[in-house]
Amino acid sequence: MITLFNREKFYVCNDPQDAARVWGALKAEHIPYEMDTLRSQPALVTGFHARMGMQGMNGNFTPNQYADQVTLTYVIYIRRTDRKAAQAAVEAHPNLQ
Repeated sequence: MITLFNREKFYVCNDPQDAARVWGALKAEHIPYEMDTLRSQPALVTGFHARMGMQGMNGNFTPNQYADQVTLTYVIYIRRTDRKAAQAAVEAHPNLQ
């Protein structure tokens, strides 16, 4: 079981295919892992949503202009004691998806 006290950040990336390769390798070797997906967006997009009622409705901004500005970050956690095994698993399965 992975808890806040025994886990460590193993992998951080923005590419979903690369994240799938890593968690696929961990799964193939039966190494427990947890993954968080963090969503971030530039301040301009945040400001757009805040002002949507004022300027957005007047035609100054459209949501489609900024829809692709959101970035997903994938964070994979493993148990600290599984560090070497996890590294070996990822190296053993370089093309797994």
